[in-house]
Amino acid sequence: MVYMEENRFSDKPLHSAKGGVDMGNTILFVDDEAVILKALQAVFSREGFQTLTALSGEDAIKILSREDVDVVVSDERMPGISGIELLSMVKEKYPDKIRIVLTAYAELNTILSAINQVEAHRLIIKPYKNEDFVQTVRTLLERKKTCQEKENALKRAEREAAFAFQAAKIMCNRQLSEHEKYTQIVDILKNYIRASTLSLMLLNPERNEIVVKAATNKKIVGLRRPLSDHSISSWVAREGRAYLCNGTVDQDQPSAFVPHDQTLTRYQTKAFLCIPVKDDTRTVGVFNVTDHEEGTISSSTEKTVSHLMRWVGAMIQTASSSGSG
Repeated sequence: MVYMEENRFSDKPLHSAKGGVDMGNTILFVDDEAVILKALQAVFSREGFQTLTALSGEDAIKILSREDVDVVVSDERMPGISGIELLSMVKEKYPDKIRIVLTAYAELNTILSAINQVEAHRLIIKPYKNEDFVQTVRTLLERKKTCQEKENALKRAEREAAFAFQAAKIMCNRQLSEHEKYTQIVDILKNYIRASTLSLMLLNPERNEIVVKAATNKKIVGLRRPLSDHSISSWVAREGRAYLCNGTVDQDQPSAFVPHDQTLTRYQTKAFLCIPVKDDTRTVGVFNVTDHEEGTISSSTEKTVSHLMRWVGAMIQTASSSGSG
C-alpha cells in the first residue's frame, strides 16, 4: 500500500529552507516502491535538501560508497536486504550517518530491532504527515550539528591544553636561553597551524619597538620594527587588534590604519594573519602567519591562533615576572 497525502505533490514548501541546517544536507531514501521514492524526493527537495534514491539495499550500499550522505531513510520490508539489515551495515561502516526506519507495521520485533540492532535515531510509522517527517529530519540534523560543535570544542580545548603543557615545560627549562625557548615554541606551533612561515615578535617598550624573537625563517630573527612603522605588525602591536588579509590588499585599505601612501610590501599582499600576543592587561608582542597550506587563512585558523597566543602571552608575563623577581 502507498501512503500519500493529498497535497504531497504541491509546489508550496512546508517550511522555509532559508538558512536552515537542511541547506546542502543529503538524504538517501531506500524503498522498493518507486512511487514512494518519488514522493519523498519531491517533498524533501522542495525543502532544500539534496536527495538520492535507491530501490534496494544493495543499490543503497553502492551509493553510500561513493556519495557523501547525511541521513539514510530506509523502508523495513524490502526484497533481498531488509531495512534493518541495511541500517545495521550503515551503523557499522558509517556510524556518523543518521538512520531512520520507515515501516507500515508497528510490530514489537521491528521496534526492538530498530532500537537494539540498528540504534535507529527514529522509527517512523506509515502513514505519516509530511511536515512532521521533515521536522523530524531537521531536528536530528540540528542535534547532530550541536554534538559535532561540542566535540570540536572539546578537541580544541584538548589541543590547547597539550600546547600549554608543552610550552610551559619549555618556558620553565632554565637550561634554555630566551631565544631557544621561543624557537621551540614556534616549532611546536607548526603542529597546530598549517603554515610554513611563522614568526613571533615581542615588544621592547624601552625602545618603543617590536623584535622578531623566533621564526621559521631564521634570517629574520632579530629584525626590529619601530611601533611607529607603517607595517601591519607595528599596527597590530599599537592597536592590540588582529589583522587578517587574504590575497592582494586594496590599496585604499592601508589608509584605514596607517597614515601613509606607500604600497604594502610583497609579503603583506599575500594571505597574512597578524595576531596580538597579550598578557592579562597589555599587548606584549605579535604573532605572524603567512604561506598557509590552503592558500588562504580561514576564520577558524584565526580563532585557533588567537587562543594559542593567549597561552603564549601568559607565559611571557610569567617569565618576565620571574626575571624581574
